[in-house]
Amino acid sequence: MKLGPVLQVDAVIFDMDGVLVESKKAWFNTLNSALREFGLPEVDWSTFIKHFGQSIEEDARTFFKGKKLTREDINELYGKYFPKFIDMIEPTYGARRVLERILKAGIKTGCVTNTHKALALKILRRVNLLDFLMVVVGGDEVTSQKPDPEPLLRALTHLGILPRKACFVGDTIYDIRTAINAGCIPVGFKINSEISINSLEDLLYLLSV
Repeated sequence: MKLGPVLQVDAVIFDMDGVLVESKKAWFNTLNSALREFGLPEVDWSTFIKHFGQSIEEDARTFFKGKKLTREDINELYGKYFPKFIDMIEPTYGARRVLERILKAGIKTGCVTNTHKALALKILRRVNLLDFLMVVVGGDEVTSQKPDPEPLLRALTHLGILPRKACFVGDTIYDIRTAINAGCIPVGFKINSEISINSLEDLLYLLSV
């Protein structure tokens, strides 16, 4: 863990999958269910983890080669199968407490995810975190998904916060690149970054709240 100096920010934006919620097993099963529908080979866990967090367009190029599926097609597939595995999802340890403390300190909160907005809201509502997020931006609301800065900048515009006054907490290299591309402070969650944390509660020390 490399906590670094106390962060003076007006907003903390979180990635969803792997940060606010533990959902990798659900997405692993969702992807393989979608691949089976098209008669494509299933992926193993290590391959799945290697690409976890990439854009839907990258999913299409990586896993659905030769099928010429659009981002909307992939989102429809995921929306079809994910609910079957939603019971596998749990909130990340300490997520609710951390969000409550951040809001109580007067710092704004948000979530940016490549997941379709409707599905993201369903997930966050299921784990009782939605009420503690002031904005949620889904992958279907933007022209370009992470690591493009568009979704993060959209969230900050909604909150009225300048990029340099916000940090983005993510668990993949795509999240770190998103933060850098947007001009925000990147905070790596269980991954190597200039500033990184091993638990969400470490964020409270970073923010001094």
